[in-house]
Amino acid sequence: MDDYDVIVLGTGAAALTAAVVAAEEGARVGVFEKRDTVGGTTVFSGGMIWIPLNQHEPAEKGDTREKAIAYLKALSNGTISDEMV
Repeated sequence: MDDYDVIVLGTGAAALTAAVVAAEEGARVGVFEKRDTVGGTTVFSGGMIWIPLNQHEPAEKGDTREKAIAYLKALSNGTISDEMV
């Protein structure tokens, strides 16, 4: 590991952004991914940001905490704990 100044674990949007910024600043960067594909959870989100209960969301959308929790649980396919939500 002495070959790297920065080690990035994972290849999601945040991880790859950190790797690029570190490299642009002159660091020797090692990026490691345990899965067969690159992208992390960004693969599932399509790179979009979702902010539940967003004050800028029109009220007629009917956004509620309960709907947000149900959505997260549905997306996780049973892999997310109540504490994580």
